[in-house]
Amino acid sequence: MIDSKINQKAREHTISGLKSYSKIDHSENELKELKKIRWNSDESKSEEIEREIKEIENRMVEPSTGEIKSYDLVNLKKAKEHFTKAIGLDSGNQIALSFRGKCFMKEENYGEATNDFSKVIELVPEDIQALQLVSECLIKMNKYKEACEYLDKAIAIKPENAILFYKRGLCYYWLDKIELAIEDFTQAIELEPENYESYYKRGLCFKSLNKYQNALKDISKSIELYGGNRFSEDFELAEMLKSRSKIYLTLNDYDLAIKDLEKIKYVCHNEYEGNSIGDDIQEIKVQQERDRIMSNLSHSIKNLIASVIDPLENMKRKQTYNPFAIENALKGTNLIREVVNAMNLSHHNSFEDFLYDAKNIDDEGMNFEQVILDALKYSVGNMFDGKYFSNFVENYFPTEEIFIEAKELWVNISQTEDLQKLIGFLQKYFFRLNLNLDEAKEMVIGNAKGSRIKFTILFQELLLNAVKYSSFLPKENRSIKISVLQNSNEITFEVENSFKENQKTKSTGLGLEIIRSFANLLKTAPKIKKENQIYSVGIVFQNLWKVK
Repeated sequence: MIDSKINQKAREHTISGLKSYSKIDHSENELKELKKIRWNSDESKSEEIEREIKEIENRMVEPSTGEIKSYDLVNLKKAKEHFTKAIGLDSGNQIALSFRGKCFMKEENYGEATNDFSKVIELVPEDIQALQLVSECLIKMNKYKEACEYLDKAIAIKPENAILFYKRGLCYYWLDKIELAIEDFTQAIELEPENYESYYKRGLCFKSLNKYQNALKDISKSIELYGGNRFSEDFELAEMLKSRSKIYLTLNDYDLAIKDLEKIKYVCHNEYEGNSIGDDIQEIKVQQERDRIMSNLSHSIKNLIASVIDPLENMKRKQTYNPFAIENALKGTNLIREVVNAMNLSHHNSFEDFLYDAKNIDDEGMNFEQVILDALKYSVGNMFDGKYFSNFVENYFPTEEIFIEAKELWVNISQTEDLQKLIGFLQKYFFRLNLNLDEAKEMVIGNAKGSRIKFTILFQELLLNAVKYSSFLPKENRSIKISVLQNSNEITFEVENSFKENQKTKSTGLGLEIIRSFANLLKTAPKIKKENQIYSVGIVFQNLWKVK
């Protein structure tokens, strides 16, 4: 008799909880409807409507913060209390456990929600809804591996459910298991062809694999299926357009990138993620103009070099002049041609080219230590060029005598392979040099796809900036540190230099553009830090020699 009464009481609390729960999500819609009626009602009814609006809003206000939620907090609290009492009377009450878990989810208390759904699964192992809800809670807590385990069970029970594949695809994506994510999103699309989210997420997967055409196809399809609201702010559409514009930028299709940004500007009133879309568009136009200038420059230089190489080759064959001098001139001219070609390709080559050259070392291959030291010598050598680097020359060489003395010594130092001689020379005339390049000796890169010369240009630009800006400090305060470190996943190249804060100098910005372009090919971006009068630029990219 006692058990019967307890069960009856538990059922009553469960039913009362369900009644309160059914009202939780109605409040927002009810509020919208009342506000519409208010505008069309006469004065006699407006007071009554205002009271109803106020009453609903009071039920939706979080007491501790004053924040208005999208659901009815009063009925949520009542529902949770009833379900808790029902569970206290009957710990195996599957309905009360499931709905209390949903209440906890509303409150974003995903840990407690997980506990309730797990108890439901213990009672009914094949409860699809509980398996899905517990996986959603785990996803919210960034526990993607655990979420996959529950989704595996759910899919085994109900393999025709598209949302289960979509959710597991998300987990694989966040776990960086991109191929598995693509498989799940593809399955979700086959089961539910009109689901724009599956197309969008699969597009992001293709983007992360540098399969840009596949990514464009999927993201464009997601935008087509989504449609969006043309008459109000639509941040979901903006996100998809932003992703597509980034791919267009990577492919140097500036016009289409700008076109997508213009659409974002329209649907988000020029503001998205706290940034002005107008500013983004202007930045792309500047980049587009820089690319045009660089392309024209490289074309002009290549034509100039072509007119020089043949005569030099003829002179070498006839030995009209010193063959050694001609050999050096040819090497220098060919190097310029390689550099210009690499600059021209900096927007068009791919990460796969670096992987190829890391695994296929040709005659032009070189280890990173030598590439970096050559780039350093190039950067220091520019400091003797008074025409293009006059202000830096004056900083390093306060008198003409010191300049001449250093320049004469540099002729031999620039050709030496004795590292200590180079360090000693730099300390006397330029700056203290600290090198951490032991691991760089192991990293040999070929040049069949132009990777060695690309790294040379990247390091040259990074080191040239360090050498230039160190010059503004007194000699005793100048220092440059170059480090290369690796682990099984990543390589870190970092340049740190002392600098004078608030020091301004003229710049075209092309150097930074070159750095960004080559970093983009490595699927990364330069990380810049300024603190304690130290300016550092780091490039962290996937370890080319560890990729299987």
